Amino acid sequence: FETSLDGILLAEPGGLVLAANAAACRILGRSQAELQKLDGLALMAEHDRAALYEALEERERNGSFQGQLCFTRGDGSVFDAEVASTLFTDSQQRVHSSVVFRDVTARNRDLERLRLLESSVERLNDMVIITRADELDEPGPRIVYVNPAFERMSGYTAEQVIGRSPRMLQGERTDRKTLATIRAALEQDEPVSAELVNYAADGTPYWIDIEITPVLDHRGTCTHYAAIQRDITERRRVEQELRLAANALNNTAEGVMILDHAGCVVSVNPAYTRITGYSAEEVLGNASRTQLFEENRGLLAEIIALVRQQGHWQGEFIGRRRCGESYPALVSVSNVSAEDGAPGYYVVVFNDISDYKAYEEKLEYLAHHDALTRLPNRFLFRDRLREATARARRHDSAMAVLFMDIDRFKNINDSLGHAAGDQLLRELAVRLQGCVRETDTLARLGGDEFTILLEELAAPGDAAVVARKIMSALTEPVEIGGRNLFVSASIGISCFPGDASEPDELMRNADLAMYQVKEDGRAGYRFYAGQMNASAVRELTMHSALHGALAGNEFQLHYQPIVDVATGQVTGVEALLRWNNAQLGLVSPADFIPLAEDTGLILPIGQWVLDEATRELRCLRDAGHPCVRMAINLSARQFRQADLVDSIRGALSSAGVDPLWLELEITETMVMDGAHDTLAALQALHELGVSVALDDFGMGYSSLGYLQRFDLNYLKIDKSFVAGIPRNEGAVAITRTIIAMAHGLGLRVIAEGVETQEQLDTLREWGCEEAQGYYLSVPLASDELRRLLANHDVLPVPSGSPPTGDARTLRSNS
Repeated sequence: FETSLDGILLAEPGGLVLAANAAACRILGRSQAELQKLDGLALMAEHDRAALYEALEERERNGSFQGQLCFTRGDGSVFDAEVASTLFTDSQQRVHSSVVFRDVTARNRDLERLRLLESSVERLNDMVIITRADELDEPGPRIVYVNPAFERMSGYTAEQVIGRSPRMLQGERTDRKTLATIRAALEQDEPVSAELVNYAADGTPYWIDIEITPVLDHRGTCTHYAAIQRDITERRRVEQELRLAANALNNTAEGVMILDHAGCVVSVNPAYTRITGYSAEEVLGNASRTQLFEENRGLLAEIIALVRQQGHWQGEFIGRRRCGESYPALVSVSNVSAEDGAPGYYVVVFNDISDYKAYEEKLEYLAHHDALTRLPNRFLFRDRLREATARARRHDSAMAVLFMDIDRFKNINDSLGHAAGDQLLRELAVRLQGCVRETDTLARLGGDEFTILLEELAAPGDAAVVARKIMSALTEPVEIGGRNLFVSASIGISCFPGDASEPDELMRNADLAMYQVKEDGRAGYRFYAGQMNASAVRELTMHSALHGALAGNEFQLHYQPIVDVATGQVTGVEALLRWNNAQLGLVSPADFIPLAEDTGLILPIGQWVLDEATRELRCLRDAGHPCVRMAINLSARQFRQADLVDSIRGALSSAGVDPLWLELEITETMVMDGAHDTLAALQALHELGVSVALDDFGMGYSSLGYLQRFDLNYLKIDKSFVAGIPRNEGAVAITRTIIAMAHGLGLRVIAEGVETQEQLDTLREWGCEEAQGYYLSVPLASDELRRLLANHDVLPVPSGSPPTGDARTLRSNS
């Protein structure tokens, strides 16, 4: 108690000090007698009372406390103390307390100083590396500290470099002589600075300006080296660029002349001599013989005045060579001020643009004309259309735009080659020019597209006269490569002001009318009608909306039951995609599926259908319908995916469904398009364990030789044939033949589009195994399907009686 260097206080239950050791008296600056008159709380600093009360509560709970508190000495000064306090009982079971403490004010002050120093070093933009000094010999000093700036610049973390030699940062380009100089200075415990290359963690070199200072202990012994490194990569890059610029100046093709603030020549480059014919000796120091300005006397002073104000000037001059020949020059004059802001130098850069001027007119022509046909191009046509529209609006006159496309031009290019196609376009351009007035504009937009601007029409219908003249001109064959080619064109017409009042709108409407001619069979003309634009806008809106349909949860699956014809048992359901968009409403699959195919969106949509349908299949099986399979339609793009099997396997695994209960439906066209690849794809699906159905059979084309080799399970008769039985003889013959052929190939048959009991009875009689259609059940939402299956695993479809119960109710509601 007495010999402890830590202060010790013993207090009675009420808190009065019973005893204090010598260290306590010394630290607190109070005598033993003074302390024994005090409550222990009186020794605590007033500002630290909240921490004191928390410490007392902790000691009361746990029987002890350990931490830091603030004490008050006898002279009123305060100090930080590290405290350990314990409760104990005497022989009479009274609770006393002991307090062991030591003054840590100096230690806390040192720690705070160290914290501030560390924070400063941590925040430096320069890199700091500290190494041990007692390991200068091989393998070299070891790193003991790096700051965050080092980590940012080098790409190494502190953990990667601490304990290793700084040599890990060096590489092939690190100057060995510089390293030797640094080492020699460190061996003498002298500070040293140098520039050298280090390498980042990813192998990127960077230049550093390094200052290394020995760190001495209290005995003057060097214990560490502190290195401050500054990244000077950018500075070195600028220096290198300056060297390159000087070299480039001497080798550039442009003439360069440097004038002082008085206009005297102080420097010229070799290109100046080459362009002007004057040597450097002839012009240096001479203000009157700046031959570049010989034909522009008096302008030099004006230009220098402008450059002083704006810092730069550029324009064209007529220069004169030493031989007296004049030439056009593009001249740029810049001001380079002295560092103190005083007038500096003027850099004159010029180039002989004689060749450029010679080609300028040609380039201007080519910029506005088609190189192949010499007709105005898209840009010139648009300019003339804007001007014509303004004139027509000003004079209240009629005008029209014809948009023309050569029918099946791609076939000519593909079969006869592009040279033949180009020759045909040139010949057609000549014929078209013969069909229009000199005041009209005939242009080629590109490819096989031509446009015609007709101004000052007596009536919009006059545009049809020109269209008929063009159609007539195209009836004569065109001889290309020794053969006669017969061509036709599709022409769309948009009139001002009836169809549109703006140039872009006129072009767009004529284009829409032309595409309508294409859809109607080509070889004709058509005036624009308003509904064309509405259709195009809807298609554009649909295209835009389709991109966000998945993210917006706009798709839904409905399920149409597939029924065993003999028993009425529901053997499966076909998943059918529905799209309900807030702007477009319910969109028909016939509209959006082809669009999804064209844009490639069918792949993520198809994956969503696969995932959603397999999850529904899992729910059906969990609900007690283990014998219901799920049929999903595959698009052509999906079927050709290299990872098709993996995506199907992933969906089945995620849903926890056996492949046996998944049926994939593909069309005849998909099967026969690349039959050899189809064989491999179907074999892979067969090995996976899923069933495959050939959908819409009879509407496409099939090679029966291939059909017998394909791994198929079901043949689905297209509903167009089912609709004709039993009264249409052709439909009857085709349907019975398909059923017989399928059975001969070992395939089960599913009839689509069953709408009457009579059709169902006939199919049963012919041996068709399964059927689906509105007579049995319309496509149902998920909850409707589950309700149907909960009440009717077997649909009531006996011969001669219509469906009853929930199935009929759901059909009528839908």
